[in-house]
Amino acid sequence: MPAWTSGGDWATFAGCKSLSFVNAPALIIAEAEIFRFCTGLKSVSFPECLEVGSVAFGSTAFSSIYLPKCVSIGLAAFRDCSSLKTANFPKCTTLSSVMTFAYCSSLTTVSLPLCTSIPEDTFLGCRSLTTVVLTNCAYIGEEAFRFCSSLSSINLPNCITIGEAAFSECTNLKTVNAPLCEVLSDEAFTGCSLTSINISNCKYIGFRALDNLSVQVLSLPKCSYIGSAAIYGAKSIYLLSTKLVSLGYGAIYGWRFTPQVYVPTSLLTTYRNTYPSLEVSFVGV
Repeated sequence: MPAWTSGGDWATFAGCKSLSFVNAPALIIAEAEIFRFCTGLKSVSFPECLEVGSVAFGSTAFSSIYLPKCVSIGLAAFRDCSSLKTANFPKCTTLSSVMTFAYCSSLTTVSLPLCTSIPEDTFLGCRSLTTVVLTNCAYIGEEAFRFCSSLSSINLPNCITIGEAAFSECTNLKTVNAPLCEVLSDEAFTGCSLTSINISNCKYIGFRALDNLSVQVLSLPKCSYIGSAAIYGAKSIYLLSTKLVSLGYGAIYGWRFTPQVYVPTSLLTTYRNTYPSLEVSFVGV
């Protein structure tokens, strides 16, 4: 289909189970549901494709997908592609809606280096996912990586906000680097196994956001709010803001040890008087 530039009407080839390969070198838009349920479709060549519509490739048989010029991907575009292992979109800046790769059970590697936002449920249930490139991402939506149980580390160098339950139940997640993150929403990393986390710019930590840490030191020099039951398992926490940090009920706690919370000496008495029931030891620095 050398002159084909648009995917035609909605769901043009949907359900064509014997279709195995499509070569459309001039295709610019892969319309909504165009290849949905093409369960035999293993490969496409769309070198000029700029836009992938909603559920365009849902439940296909790709093992890999590479769209070198694609800038926008729609709702659930690759949902339930159970054979998909690698996805590479070097120019993509926009995932326009939710569940883009949800339940791609074999997906191991995704590269979205220019994408600025990961909507909710984008990688929900991608239990084989191990490598994600999100160099430019500023926002991670609700449950975006929930149940990605093979993910062991995540690097988010430009991320500002991590949404509610974004990495919940990523049971093997041990290392997080998010040095610019300002907001860690409720249950962001609940059920993980973190041994290293860099959130030194964080100002807000929500309910149960870090409820299963195994770290010696957690540095939060700019934090102003820590919600109820937010931090569990850090032995030493540095709260060095010159203003009193708002701490929810049981905001910081340990098991078989008492966390040491280091605060400015000028605020030491204020912390002890404000939070007498918090089971920590405040230390002035």
